[in-house]
Amino acid sequence: MQDKRVVVTIRYSQGAGLRPYFLTVAKKIKSSHPDVVLERLILPGVLDADEEATFEVLVDGRVVVGKGRSSKQKVGLVDMTHARSVFVSMKELDVAIARSRRKRRPSTAYGGEKSPSGVARKEMLRRLKEGMQGKGE
Repeated sequence: MQDKRVVVTIRYSQGAGLRPYFLTVAKKIKSSHPDVVLERLILPGVLDADEEATFEVLVDGRVVVGKGRSSKQKVGLVDMTHARSVFVSMKELDVAIARSRRKRRPSTAYGGEKSPSGVARKEMLRRLKEGMQGKGE
């Protein structure tokens, strides 16, 4: 079952003050998707003032939030306190996690209600299969 779980990796620069963002994002992901596996990858610290700190969220190896995206997610500096700010779209994360779940477990639904029509179809197929086995004997 472990191989069917979605892996979410959070990468961030060491010493850039991004640990609170990691903790917040990890908490939000675990509360909304308790079945995912969270991994943390701390990148080497920012040495030059010209270098930018990195904060990325990967779902099954694909960058969902961060520089790998076309939107060029950056860790911005807030002028008031020279603190950093990071925006993580939980909606994009939810969509990416749902896609990865479908890839890993195409025949199962997670978190959805069973529709009566689906149960009825399954029951009809079971009866049809039993009827065919009865005729063959």
